[in-house]
Amino acid sequence: MMDASQLEQQIIERLTQAGILSFLDRDASQVLNLGNEVWAEIVLTDASKTAEVEALILPLLPKPDSLVIRSRWKISEIGEPVAARAPDGGLRAAVLVPIRLNSGTESAMVTVSITKAAEWELEQILGGKVPFKELAKVFVESSLQRGGESAWNPAAQSYLEIASGGVGNISRLLRQAA
Repeated sequence: MMDASQLEQQIIERLTQAGILSFLDRDASQVLNLGNEVWAEIVLTDASKTAEVEALILPLLPKPDSLVIRSRWKISEIGEPVAARAPDGGLRAAVLVPIRLNSGTESAMVTVSITKAAEWELEQILGGKVPFKELAKVFVESSLQRGGESAWNPAAQSYLEIASGGVGNISRLLRQAA
């Protein structure tokens, strides 16, 4: 069985041979020894390379759940907030903020829903009107920072919600960004 340093070397060799090593974010990626097994988190700068990298690395691991591949995503555009609508066209108690993200040649559209209850709580905490676009930006950036098995993939999950339960943490993030 391979240890972490041997696996890391094998990964680098395979990505080099395939001509895609430049898409590996070496600083964010990690290969760890966990008792009797190894675990790898591979971070890519282009989400379009995910399937190719997975096909190259998965055969090196004893179990498929020993590998997490995620990509670096960046916000490229934040749309205007709009009122949320139910399928029948009626208004919902939320505001939606559309956000476009890019990872290399891939792009994804996500929607951040800010519930009315969260908006009211934030108004109390912030002492004024909620900056919906900035709030959605900070929330998406925070979600993108999660790594490992908690990593958020915008291409697979295009809807995020800010509800009243998470307002305390989000308001701190919003203040830090200001």
